[in-house]
Amino acid sequence: MDYKRRFDNIVSFLTPITELWENEVLYQYPDLNAYPNDWMNWLSKLSDSELWTIDCRKDTHLLSNSPMSLFSQSIDDLIELPREDLHPDDLPSWAWNYVKNKKRHEINQIRGVLTNQTQSESLNIVDIGGGVGQLGRILSLYHGLPVTSIDQDAKLQEIGKQRLTKYPKPEGYAELKFIESIFDSEVLENNPQLQKVCNESSLILGLHTCGPLAIDHLKVGLKTKSSSLFNFACCYNKLSQTDTNLSDYSKQNGLILNKFALTLATRGHADMTFEDYLFKKRVKKFRYTLQLLATHFKIDKNLESVGSATPRTYKGDFTEYVLSKLEFAKINHNLTREQIAEFYNRKDITESVETMFLANLIRWQLGRVLELYILLDRVLWLEEKGHKPTLKQYFDEDLSPRNIGLFLSK
Repeated sequence: MDYKRRFDNIVSFLTPITELWENEVLYQYPDLNAYPNDWMNWLSKLSDSELWTIDCRKDTHLLSNSPMSLFSQSIDDLIELPREDLHPDDLPSWAWNYVKNKKRHEINQIRGVLTNQTQSESLNIVDIGGGVGQLGRILSLYHGLPVTSIDQDAKLQEIGKQRLTKYPKPEGYAELKFIESIFDSEVLENNPQLQKVCNESSLILGLHTCGPLAIDHLKVGLKTKSSSLFNFACCYNKLSQTDTNLSDYSKQNGLILNKFALTLATRGHADMTFEDYLFKKRVKKFRYTLQLLATHFKIDKNLESVGSATPRTYKGDFTEYVLSKLEFAKINHNLTREQIAEFYNRKDITESVETMFLANLIRWQLGRVLELYILLDRVLWLEEKGHKPTLKQYFDEDLSPRNIGLFLSK
């Protein structure tokens, strides 16, 4: 795959539609000129079940004969990556005790890759952010691979150590060790334990490395000349602008991703049930109506700080939601309950909220493209350093939406 060409294609696609991804619909309204009228009109005629399939990209058949067909097809082409479908031999049933379906699927795919990778090599596996060590336990007990699980949460590691004693140790098993530590290049310099395990014979693995941890993972691997790196990134909303455009090529030819774009990259590719979709729509209705209400009554100062709410809050009464949010944000107001309820039920407000929701549905389609932009930049950065990394889809996105793995073997 020509990663530079794909990167260029993504930049060419996103540049003319910057207004769609650089800001939240919430803060653009009522200026939604970037969202084509024919797209919005077409979406407004669809049922909730049809909008659901579009929103989570479960089925793009509807889009193929719509005003959005070219837009949708371009996205499909840009996010296409090779898939690694592996089916390792089954393990004893007790091996999966305490392991949820999502994690089991991820471990199965990863162990398929690593056992193939290590057939002709003697490698030590370093699992960063390993938590209770479920992946490390499977690899060490059932594949004979020595694993060091690193995490800064001592409580999680203690749970992992206690569980490890409950599993029978088959013939040929290897040792699983735990190191309690933060993981980054600065800590490495002062931590002999990390220095001992991160070396030329190690394969450093990061499953769902959050925000800048993914970059630290790659930097440590390069610094220690580790044999292999296997990284699955997530939580791009925790990145800063300095964490993007790592490569010289992207610095010269790339895009500037602000906090809204990074958040979109984080959330833009996730499966959901129809019930989840309806709940999401209700959440958006509450949040958008609150914004319109605050603007109308001129109390929108500091409104961005209202924070999130529990699911129970959104299932309740809108008036109670508004009062609690304004109190949380310490916003003074003279609104009565009657005014809030009347505003919520106004026809023009309902129509405005629906318009905002449809615009957000369009914007949401770009999340995966932005995610791939970030990952391709990391690939180009590694290529500039003389390496040959690969990007593939390793997990079923219905189970694990953050399914793109960056693999580097030296």
